[in-house]
Amino acid sequence: MAVTKIPKYAPTSLSITLSVWRALFLREAITRLSKGRAAWLWLLLEPLAHMSLMMFIFAVIRVRIVSGMPVALWIMVGLLGIFMFMRTATQSKNAINSNKSLFAYRQVKPFDTVLTRAYLECFFNRFTYNCHVFRCVFFKLRCFP
Repeated sequence: MAVTKIPKYAPTSLSITLSVWRALFLREAITRLSKGRAAWLWLLLEPLAHMSLMMFIFAVIRVRIVSGMPVALWIMVGLLGIFMFMRTATQSKNAINSNKSLFAYRQVKPFDTVLTRAYLECFFNRFTYNCHVFRCVFFKLRCFP
């Protein structure tokens, strides 16, 4: 008669879900950051290009102060907030089609892919926002109202 060993660790549904989310987050991050040439650099430069153009239009051509705050701060906060929601919605919309091959695994659900992609986009956008605010603080620009 063979003696069967009882495993000391039986994975719970929460631990399985968290490990799936972690794996999807890492997979999405690696894919996103290695997709093109210097993709990590475009995370910072694309919003900077948009903000620079809008700041030029508003500051040089139109106004210098909006509601008592500098127009550069107003545009930076506004555009980065818009980008955060716009990119998160766009990338989350494409999450299911991009990860169809992963649905062969029982543990991976469509909701997981949408949730992790939305979290990843929020993470990247928050990182971008922090870098731009740090840049303003570094150059001693007034960046807080």
